[in-house]
Amino acid sequence: MIKLKSLLLTVFLLGAFTASAQLSFGLKAGLNLSDMSDYDNTKMKIGYKVGPTVNLSLGDIGFQGAILLSSKGVKGDGVDGKIDANYLEIPVSFVYKRPVAFDTNLYINAGPYFAYGLFGKTDLGLAGEIDTFSDEMLNRFDMGLTFGVGIEVLMFNFGVNYDLGLTKIDDFSNAKNRNLWISVGYNF
Repeated sequence: MIKLKSLLLTVFLLGAFTASAQLSFGLKAGLNLSDMSDYDNTKMKIGYKVGPTVNLSLGDIGFQGAILLSSKGVKGDGVDGKIDANYLEIPVSFVYKRPVAFDTNLYINAGPYFAYGLFGKTDLGLAGEIDTFSDEMLNRFDMGLTFGVGIEVLMFNFGVNYDLGLTKIDDFSNAKNRNLWISVGYNF
């Protein structure tokens, strides 16, 4: 009898949860300003981030996931050299929204991201070019935290996020990815 009551309660709660949940899909694109900690004589590299998103809204709170192609790296500051690193990135963020006007919400988001290095070239100046994700350069796996703020107006959203890498991206230093990105999105 207790098992039956527990089962009925679980089914009721799941039904109530899914009845109030709203699932939507969208696209997001943005400008990356990336750097790598622990690398001397470097400056931010301009890149991009683009891909589809999925949003699960439960009123003022929700979750957002995405599959993004993200261009990161660094440029030499006063010296030759540049690292281009292109990742497949999957951020999963908790989102809190606050209505500020009709069809307008401010939001904050935070959560982990997971990334896998797909391709890239590293310019070593006079020494030539090598593949970015090779034994001599960067590890393919990266993960960290992403957090940001933004505004939703109707079906559009505009945001500013920061990605704080937590894993070492190479085997010869303590370098981690750092990335500030500005985005615009559209939810279907």
